[in-house]
Amino acid sequence: MAMNWKTGTLFAAGLALGVAAGVAGVLSLNDDKAPASASPTSAMGAPAAAKAGAAPVVAGGPGPRCTELAPLLAKGPDGDGKESLQKAAGDASDISALLLKGKEAAAGERPRDAEILFLNACRTAQAANAGGLPAADAQYQLARHYANAAAFGAARPMELYERANRLYSASLQIYEARHGASHERTKFAREGLITVQQVTGVLPPLPEPAIARAKPAAPVAVPAPLPATPAVEDLAKAAAQKAQAERAAQAERAAQAERVAQAERAAQAERVAQAERAAQAERVAQAERAAQAEKAQAERVQAARAQAEKAQAEKALAARDQAAKVQADRALQNAREQVAALPAPAPASRRTTSPSFDCAKARSTTEKLICGDEELARMDRDLGRLHQRAKEAAPDRRAFQRNSDAEWQQREDTCRDRECLRNWYAERRQELSAAAAAPRPAVRAEPVVRTAPVERDDAPPRRAQRPEPVEIALPPGTASGDAGGATMGSN
Repeated sequence: MAMNWKTGTLFAAGLALGVAAGVAGVLSLNDDKAPASASPTSAMGAPAAAKAGAAPVVAGGPGPRCTELAPLLAKGPDGDGKESLQKAAGDASDISALLLKGKEAAAGERPRDAEILFLNACRTAQAANAGGLPAADAQYQLARHYANAAAFGAARPMELYERANRLYSASLQIYEARHGASHERTKFAREGLITVQQVTGVLPPLPEPAIARAKPAAPVAVPAPLPATPAVEDLAKAAAQKAQAERAAQAERAAQAERVAQAERAAQAERVAQAERAAQAERVAQAERAAQAEKAQAERVQAARAQAEKAQAEKALAARDQAAKVQADRALQNAREQVAALPAPAPASRRTTSPSFDCAKARSTTEKLICGDEELARMDRDLGRLHQRAKEAAPDRRAFQRNSDAEWQQREDTCRDRECLRNWYAERRQELSAAAAAPRPAVRAEPVVRTAPVERDDAPPRRAQRPEPVEIALPPGTASGDAGGATMGSN
């Protein structure tokens, strides 16, 4: 911090007089003793003008209202500037606490916070009107703070000195009125006021011979010789170096605090990121568990549905089987009733026409119907002869025989009355007549042994397994007519 020549001169003179005053200055006082370190002259480096006979210029009337004073000091590093200016609370018990906090802020190199705290104490004291002394203490501390800030290079020094002059003057008036001119507080306020007025030019600076007049008349034993007063330039240079060192230290502390804050922010960010990653992992795990649970639930529903469908299908199959069984039983019963209702076949001696098969071996319903009906028996014998001629005329006898067996099987499966048999014989006669009209190939008849299947009379009507076609060679002019007729009659 740069200091002008006037301030440097006063600073050097103050140091010299301060050492001398520490040895003999107390002999010239008529009141209580005060330590030199408590005087504002030791902080500002100003001479003890009050001991040299200089009288301060005290402004008349009441001092400045602290509620009208705005802060002058700027915010500094290391958290300086956290305190805020408040309205006067009117409680005198808070004044001492505010002054103590202001002194601690000043000692901790936080001049802005100290100014705000002293202003708050002054506002509170003036609003509470606590006997004048709390207001004088707050004004004195605030004046001393402004004077020190201006002496050590704060911005706007003349405004700071001018405000310190007014505050010193106001506190001095209250101290002299309450305690008298010899009281310790009165002397401190007077010395501070004189120093500020000498720096600002209101009072002339203390001349060099005044140093001798300030010494006591009686010889005083000095423990050690006083050191030589350094030159003004050296003092200013030392003060500047000290201020620069303080600024460097403050900058280093600020940088260190910033590094610590950055590390703390980085750690906080890392903790937040870790928490976020953990939360994300937990959300993913929850989603996977939910998906697995949903999949398992779907599988259970699907299995239950399949089981229900299977049970329903089995139930439907059982019902269908039961219905088929009932229907088969009903058909069997109807067939038995029809067979029982058929008339008994006439004795063989009374028959005029016999079918192409032996009625004694008749087993199926159609065969019994044919044997019991003269017209059907005649139609069967005529069809047997026509069948033989059509077979001889067929180019492929095996195919002809397969077709003939299929027709015969169709008759056995479908016809259960006389009308159905008459229609079947009529249709079959037309088919065989057309086949017999074709040229007749020469066929060598070979005897073939055939075993006819036996059908139970009480069996339900069903489609019998088609027998392997068998050719039977008969001499021309037989009664049954052809092999087809023998094949049909065998069953």
